[in-house]
Amino acid sequence: MTTKLTISMKRLCIFFGISALIVASAAVIVFQIQHSFDRKLDQERTDWTLKEALLQASLKDLEMAIEAELSNKAKMTVPQLEPSALVERFKDMQNYTNSMIGEENAPLHNQWREQMREALFVLQGLRDNGEKSLDTIRAYLRSGHNVELIPNRMTAPRLLSFSVETATMMPYSSRLGLMGVLVNLNNSASLTLLCETMLSTSDPAEICYAAQALMRANKEVFRSVCIKSLRQMLVVNSKDSLMEYFLTDVLSFLKEKCGDDISDLATAIDIIDDNGKLMLIRVIKKLDLVGESALPSIRETFSRPEVTLTERMKMVSIFDEYIGINSDANSMVKLMFDGLGDSDVDFVGSTLAIMISDLNSYDFEQYTLLPEMIQGRLNLLNELEQSHADDQALFKESIGISRNILNQVATSGVQLSTEEMLKQIDQSGFMDRAAKAMIEFTKDNPEMVDEMH
Repeated sequence: MTTKLTISMKRLCIFFGISALIVASAAVIVFQIQHSFDRKLDQERTDWTLKEALLQASLKDLEMAIEAELSNKAKMTVPQLEPSALVERFKDMQNYTNSMIGEENAPLHNQWREQMREALFVLQGLRDNGEKSLDTIRAYLRSGHNVELIPNRMTAPRLLSFSVETATMMPYSSRLGLMGVLVNLNNSASLTLLCETMLSTSDPAEICYAAQALMRANKEVFRSVCIKSLRQMLVVNSKDSLMEYFLTDVLSFLKEKCGDDISDLATAIDIIDDNGKLMLIRVIKKLDLVGESALPSIRETFSRPEVTLTERMKMVSIFDEYIGINSDANSMVKLMFDGLGDSDVDFVGSTLAIMISDLNSYDFEQYTLLPEMIQGRLNLLNELEQSHADDQALFKESIGISRNILNQVATSGVQLSTEEMLKQIDQSGFMDRAAKAMIEFTKDNPEMVDEMH
């Protein structure tokens, strides 16, 4: 009994000893963790204090730098920042009208860059002076003085497709730069001065720039005066070579931005260049600008003997939406047939007959053939068949196909499936016969292949 009690007591002592050891170990661990955390926190506080001190020192340095800069600005005498003194700097600048590309022009390029910096400084100074600058700007613009700031400035740059902000940031000339300041000020007095400048200047670039800015600032107030100024400019420059660069841009601006009827002015668009070459892009632009009223002048060019068969084919594809409803469009199609030799009628005539049915248009909801247009095209096909078909089998077949398509459109009252029509035409063997005719035609007319490319 005593022995058992002794053993139990020993076990109990061992248990309490182990428990005490565990508790002590845990306390040590907790203490170490707490101590480590406190030490880390102290280190972070020290680091933050150091960073705060450095930041305060940096702020102090920055404040001193700002104070020094403001002090330097204050030391600058008022006359240097006065509008009249700023604009006077333009008189010491030189014109840059030639390209500066190439290593040999590096020094000149550096000079130009420094001058541009000074010009931008002048313009910014005038903007900062606000309305106080207006009298000085007015005097300069009336003086006639100007400095070409950008090398190789076109006589009439495309400012109508060039943002006002960009043109202000990179002025082509001192006058355009000052006009940009007026735009930037954007008040009644500055816009009035800009309008006065537009009416008094003869430089197309300045007129275009001012008109764009004024229409953007207040379309209702300046619309009529911008139309008047741009129209006068076009009349004065109608024989000038610069017209090639921006005539269509100005006309588009007048039509789209000013709502002006420019039909009378569009006659100045010559679709033949100085070398007698047809300019198809101008044909497209002329039609876009004035539509059907452009066809008489286009027909006049179409009739010239020097216009090639390929060019005529392309022109027909440009004005095809007027075929059947416009006598000039119809007469050009007939004229093209009249100029074909017997060996050309079969293939070229077939191509034109299919174009008249306008097969590719029927899957587009925005384009529909009106009843009068369909009837006009059917009448035209009948005339061509009577005058040119003879024994031309492919041409006759093409007229039949085109006539069938037009009749289906006229009677169905719904859009047709281009895919289904093409499938039917292909199954008839027409495509193979047309391909063979094309091969034979190109053998006899190799120059057309070159023109198409």
